[in-house]
Amino acid sequence: MAYINLTNLGKNFITDVCKENGRSLLDGTNGKLPYCQPPDTGKTWYSHAKYNGIAISDNKALGIALIDWYNKYGDIFQMDANIIAAQAYIESSYKVWWYLTDSTASGISQIKSEDIYNIIVNNTYAEKELYRFTANEITAITKNWTGNVTNANTYDVDMGEGKINRPVLHQNIIDNPEIMIKAQYCYMKFISKNSKGIASSALFGYNLGNELVYPSYSRSIQAAKDKYGNDYEEKGIEYVFNIFEILGDKENSSKHGYFGYEDKVRMKENFIKYNAEVAESENNGTTPTAYGKYYIVGFPYPKDYNISEYMTYYDSISMNAIKNPQHPERKNYDNTPTENILNNLINIAKKIYDPLCKFNGSKIYITSAYRGAYLNYDVDGTENSQHRIGEAIDIQTDNNNSALFYYIANNLLFDQLIWEKGDAIKPSWIHVSLKKIGINEKKLTIYNPNWQVDYQHKYTVADFNALKNNLYA
Repeated sequence: MAYINLTNLGKNFITDVCKENGRSLLDGTNGKLPYCQPPDTGKTWYSHAKYNGIAISDNKALGIALIDWYNKYGDIFQMDANIIAAQAYIESSYKVWWYLTDSTASGISQIKSEDIYNIIVNNTYAEKELYRFTANEITAITKNWTGNVTNANTYDVDMGEGKINRPVLHQNIIDNPEIMIKAQYCYMKFISKNSKGIASSALFGYNLGNELVYPSYSRSIQAAKDKYGNDYEEKGIEYVFNIFEILGDKENSSKHGYFGYEDKVRMKENFIKYNAEVAESENNGTTPTAYGKYYIVGFPYPKDYNISEYMTYYDSISMNAIKNPQHPERKNYDNTPTENILNNLINIAKKIYDPLCKFNGSKIYITSAYRGAYLNYDVDGTENSQHRIGEAIDIQTDNNNSALFYYIANNLLFDQLIWEKGDAIKPSWIHVSLKKIGINEKKLTIYNPNWQVDYQHKYTVADFNALKNNLYA
């Protein structure tokens, strides 16, 4: 979620939400505030929020302040202001007084009491000095506090002081929406680090718990299912879906409009673009499959679906990803390719793998083909590996690796062919890549991590043989 200012459509969205006369976004009631001692009577709550030191008089003035605050803290935290603003709308519809009747979540960002302590008072997630909450900000949120503000128990509504402080905290929250927007940014910044910037995974974790954040939206969903059962993730999926609908669905998002991300976020029919500025689909590998009314990543083809004469779809995605006898230590990663990546896999399967199998007289074992970003990181693959985009396969046989290597070198078009480890007689395995679009260099490479220079290259078989014999002498 790189830094992006609010789009013009995003500003229009906020302005439209805040266009009605009066103070409906500043003052209101949702019935009795829960977890209070003494119990709340269901009173109306009034915000005393200020913008640049001046009291915010009505909804329109709040809209002006919100646009400034989302851009201001987007700049400070270097995050996408549109995602954060859309998220806040889903949380509260920009009602700074908003609260739920079954939760301690309060205010425009709907942050829970115990999280207020961690995010604001204890500065748990402020990884840079710039992100920290000042003494004045902490004082504003804990004004009229009962007990020690640095004691986490005083925020816990299961404790006596926590129940007493609950209405106090809620009032302070609705009086200080700017601080709460900063808190939202701070927490999302922390979560985004674990999601490697993928917005969907970070939003999912914000909603259901940061322990469910992975650098893959599909992995986050699977973690929720594994930890809490089959239905728990539904809430998080709907939360992400609703936010992305406001960001990118022109037709169905809201009566207030949308944020103009239609070129970057594909909703409903093609929910591939999980990251609002660059998709998980390009960088990590995703393909949509139906999940109720939503789309999430999954395996769109059966295991025995052939993408070429000899290679199955499962061969192309599974060897480093799925638990199997050859790799019992592997986790059960989702490793689903995009349509473009799948086309790259089909290209290398038909033009390199099939001819090799025919030459070999039987199907050849594939140790690795497509590797999405999360899997590639876990197997210590290079960041720019052609495995990431389905342009490379690693293969090996019991005793025919050398013959396969020279068959490729002498007979087939390729981009890079690597003699992986081994000795002068045969490599331990073979890496071969092929571009569907662009120039294929036919680069012959020797790789051995025990040498001073790991990778050494030549462009003719004769030069390669001379290099190999010299290195293994």
